[in-house]
Order: sequence, then structure tokens, then C-alpha cells
Amino acid sequence: MAADQPSASSRPRRTPLAGAFRVSAALSRTFKRTAQTTTTFRFRRIARRPSAPAFWMDIVPLLRKAPAPAAVAPEDRERYWLLVLEAKDIPRALFGKKETLRLYVPPVATLAAAHEILAFEQERPEAPLPVQAAKPMAYWVIALIAALALWHRVRWGGSVWPGLPTDPQEWLALGGLDAYRVKAASEWWRCFTALTLHADEGHLLGNIITGSLFCLPLCLRVGPGAGFLLTVLGGALGNAATTLFRPASFLSQGFSTAVFAAVGLLAAVAACHAFQHTLSVARAVAPRTANTGAGLHKAVKKALFAAALPLGAGLGLLAMLGGSDAPRVDYLAHCLGLFCGAGLGLLSGGLAPGLFRLRGAADALLQTACLLAALGLLAFSWMKALG
Repeated sequence: MAADQPSASSRPRRTPLAGAFRVSAALSRTFKRTAQTTTTFRFRRIARRPSAPAFWMDIVPLLRKAPAPAAVAPEDRERYWLLVLEAKDIPRALFGKKETLRLYVPPVATLAAAHEILAFEQERPEAPLPVQAAKPMAYWVIALIAALALWHRVRWGGSVWPGLPTDPQEWLALGGLDAYRVKAASEWWRCFTALTLHADEGHLLGNIITGSLFCLPLCLRVGPGAGFLLTVLGGALGNAATTLFRPASFLSQGFSTAVFAAVGLLAAVAACHAFQHTLSVARAVAPRTANTGAGLHKAVKKALFAAALPLGAGLGLLAMLGGSDAPRVDYLAHCLGLFCGAGLGLLSGGLAPGLFRLRGAADALLQTACLLAALGLLAFSWMKALG
């Protein structure tokens, strides 16, 4: 006799909710057993090829071998890659960022794409020159140049000290740039004293304004003391050179020769900075090739071109400001002042570039010594002229 079978009406009824509870209980038991046997979980990242044709090739490894151009920010480099490939109408597909970056191109265009991108980066201009930190107390040079007004107030209004000349023409006879006396009598101090004499108020005011415009950026680079000393020396050398090309009857006065000496000094200091920076960048980017004959020649040629730009700017300022139709403007003295200042700047910037980079107490000592030397030269020259 067959066993009793439960009828359909007496069997437990399975509902969707009961099945969900059973699945949840099974998963809970599974996680508990896993937690008892495994204490750490390691997740593996699955790298998938992006949605590019399977036969395309990644050229990023080829581009990474070349040094990054200094003029392009690292975050903008990939954008320039796409612009170059778009300009050359090369199919491309860029995926990822930074370390996971992928740039896919067709196999037939792999070498062409890499060549175009690398050629573009090599043709990019170099990074701008780093801005040098401004020297402290540089604005005091404006006060030194403006002191010429006080000096001329005493000279034109009559001397308050006994024994000094009271007529401006007497001052000109004693301290003016007399070509005959400089060459025949070796009165070298006239090259310095002539810088402190002016014909009238307009002549004085023009030299104070232009002198401040060009001496201030020079002193911001090299310091107020060194800048003022180099300006005075450049102006005196320009006056001495002027007497060699003028007749014996030549007589002049004014600070304009020193003003253009400051222009030449500023151009020369900027040229030295550009030359040294460009050469150091070339050696840092390609240290092996920069030390060879061809590489060194290329680096020096590039550095000389960078140094020629500030010197060309100085010549441009001479052409704009140095010449005039006025009868009392000495264009030759302006030219020689510029050339003497540039030569003095190249000599000091080339032989002792570290002096302009001093900071702190050493720089303060240097600036004080240079300022005292400049004022001492002017004072000693007038003592010779008046004695």
C-alpha cells in the first residue's frame, strides 16, 4: 500500500518573498565563512583597451623619451599633441591622464605623428627668462639724481661758501669738458665734473627725468650703489672718448652722456643674464650633447642670439632718444656714452656676475662701498678743479 501523500492543498505555499529571504540567508552565511578564513581583501583593477581600433598603436612611449619643452606646461602638453595631429589631419584617439595616458594612431602614421609632435616641441620658444629679485633701496638713486637740482640751485643762485665761484660761466670754465685741457693738460677730472653741470633749467630737468627712467631699472638689478657708480664711470669714459674725436675748441657739459651710459649698462647686464641663462638651460636639457663640439657650438650660438636682443634694444633707444635737431645736442657723446656703458656692463657682468647676486649683509656692504666710491670720485674731481 502506497505511503500517504500530502494533498496539494496541504503543501506549504512558496511565495516570492520567502525565496528572497532564503537567498539573503545563504549570502549571509557565505560572507560569514569568508570573514572567518580571510582577513584582507585585495581588489584587482582590470585594464581594458579604450574604444579605439584594435590595430592602432600607442605613441606615448615614443614621445615620453624626448625631454619636455620648457615653454610648455606639463598639463598642456597633451593638448598640443592633439592640435598638431589635427593640423596634420592624422587620425588620433587620446585616453586617460598623466601616467595612464594613451594616444592611439594608425600604424602607418605612427612615425609621422611622433615626428610632427617632436618637431613642434623643438620649435617652441624657450621659456622666458626668470625675473631677478629686485635689489632693496634701489629707489634712492632717484634722490641722488634729483640732488643735481639742489646743486644747481647753489651754483646758479650764488655760492654760499666763500672762495667758490659765483658766476655759472666760471663753473663751466673750471669743470666743463674742455677737449684741449683734457688732452693737452691731462685734466681728467673734467670728465667727471662736466656730468654735474647743465646749461639751463630745461637741460637739467630733462636729464633728471631720463636719468631716473633708466638708472632705476639698472639699480633694481645691480643695486643702488653699484648702479650709480657704474653710471658715473660710464659717463666719464664717454666724455673721455668724446674728446678724442672733437677739436681742441670743444666745450660741453651735462649728464646726458651718463644717461646713455646707463642705457648701455642696462642692456649689457640683461645680455649677460640672457647668455648665461640660455647656456645653462641648454646644458641642463641635453648635458651630453652640450659638451661636445657641435652641441657646444649650437648652444653658444643660441645664447649669443639671446644676448643680442637686449643690446639691439639699447641701440633702438639711442636712435629714438639720442638724436635731435637741437643745436646743443651732442649725438656723438650719446653714442660713445652708450658704447662705454655697454662695454663696462659686459666686463662687469662677464667677469664678476656673482657680485650682482649678493644678498643680505654682503650686498649692503658692497652697495655702500660703491656709493661712497661714486660720491668720492665726484667730490675729488671737484676738489681738483677748484684747487
